[in-house]
Amino acid sequence: MAKYSIIIVILFWLCVSSVSAAKKILPQAKKTTKINKVLVATIAIAPKLRRDRHALIIYFKNLNTANSLTYSLSYDSASGPQGAMGTINTEGKYSLSRELVFGTASSGVYRYDNNVKNVTLKVSATLKNGKKFGKKYRFKI
Repeated sequence: MAKYSIIIVILFWLCVSSVSAAKKILPQAKKTTKINKVLVATIAIAPKLRRDRHALIIYFKNLNTANSLTYSLSYDSASGPQGAMGTINTEGKYSLSRELVFGTASSGVYRYDNNVKNVTLKVSATLKNGKKFGKKYRFKI
């Protein structure tokens, strides 16, 4: 009985040691220290609702990577569908912002639209590398 116990222990030890040896022998991927980074020049857009929620402020960055940029804002109000659109001349500019009011302004007096909903902002640009850039944002007010 003691002989069988010793044989079982020896066989168990051989199996365990061969498994750990096999783990050490398996091929390993080579570690590389060089990391290839591909930087894509694109426009950064950060639209935010104004605190009083009567306007949308859009922050644009990296405009120097674009040839042209257009935006359009559309929304529904109590008086029906409304909107605004514009084009930004990107030449010589890195960043800027636009404030789009939900309503109308005349001589510095604002008339804000009521029950504004379904607010959608679309921004499109042609980058200097020839690629087209487009983003769509939706807001709940």
